[in-house]
Amino acid sequence: MIKLVVTDMDGTFLRSDMTYDRERFDALFNRMKEAGIYFVVASGNQYYQIRSFFKDKMDEIWFAAENGNFLVKGTEPVFNTAIEKEITDKAIDAIQSLDGVALVVCGKESAYISGVKEETASHINKFFHRLKVMETLNGLQDEILKFTVITEDNDAVHYAPILQEIVGESMVAVATAKNNVDIMKKGINKGTAIAYLQERLGVTPDETMVFGDNGNDIEMLGKAKFSYAMDNAIQRVKEAASFTAPSNNDDGVLAIMEEYLI
Repeated sequence: MIKLVVTDMDGTFLRSDMTYDRERFDALFNRMKEAGIYFVVASGNQYYQIRSFFKDKMDEIWFAAENGNFLVKGTEPVFNTAIEKEITDKAIDAIQSLDGVALVVCGKESAYISGVKEETASHINKFFHRLKVMETLNGLQDEILKFTVITEDNDAVHYAPILQEIVGESMVAVATAKNNVDIMKKGINKGTAIAYLQERLGVTPDETMVFGDNGNDIEMLGKAKFSYAMDNAIQRVKEAASFTAPSNNDDGVLAIMEEYLI
């Protein structure tokens, strides 16, 4: 029996226009509550952004935000990881010296940008609902969870190894979209957050269903017997998953959930 359902957001649960069928999901969510099934949103995006899609259900959902670096039950933080200050300052200086990229420093309380083009800042604001424009990114008074690097030419795969070289072996740089590279502490990812939740909630991988589409979903797919790559997923994700779901634009997550829950 499924006891834990975990889904990525962009390219997975959300359609390309960042919507989902709320009426259809409401019926499934009520069914999950009746059956005692936990629902988890696991995203590389900011907690304050992803919770905005579930305002009427926020207190009943687990959020593994910032690629598993920030775990929240409803509005109550459970844990977070923080990057050491000396690593943060060096990485900020090095990344900002690169051409063709914009840096977002992702903190527990807010995200931060500096010297970003207006058009790029407008794009960033869609994904970071708490965003502050600073004169400098050094010396921020916040716990820094990760960095997000926006590439102007939609070539995140090209920039990922360059950024990996910059941040060193204690960090991991992973392309999370065509124009996004996320950088976080090594060993922290969506999979570690789901493993923590499984232990805390008493749920096994055999009782877990996971959906994903991109490279930052691979670790959590390995934590579930019922692991689904979206039809629109990249090839590495399809190889890591046990099953394929219809595409995000065909409401694939909801379709598979209905097969098991209704």
